[in-house]
Amino acid sequence: MASVRAAILSGHCQLASTARATMPPSTPVNPWLLTLFVLLQAGRLWVIASLGRRWTTRIIIMPETPLVRRGPYRWLGHPNYLVVAGELAVLPLALGQGGLALLFTLLNIPLTLHRIRVEEAALRPPILRNHRPTGTAR
Repeated sequence: MASVRAAILSGHCQLASTARATMPPSTPVNPWLLTLFVLLQAGRLWVIASLGRRWTTRIIIMPETPLVRRGPYRWLGHPNYLVVAGELAVLPLALGQGGLALLFTLLNIPLTLHRIRVEEAALRPPILRNHRPTGTAR
């Protein structure tokens, strides 16, 4: 778990340094958006803390285990994806890279939608796990 967090932080640092290197020196960093990015990291920590030992990047089926209903999971089914979407938009915008923010956001949409579908299927009761709603392709 620590290695995944380190990889996420490393990715953000690489993005920030690459974006900053391509910016003209006079381009200011937006402190409000940078602050929002830090707040998003607090949101990520809240998500991870709410899941506790259940937090992982893999999808693991734990039969007879109730869903987590504390922290941000009281209101959202997949709060981490909201944090990721915010990060992908906010960090490039803080560095004056609106095009990158748009590109990363658009590329992330199909990945996130796929991941949510897979997670939701895994959360269904076993008898319904292979069931697809009428009208969907296999």
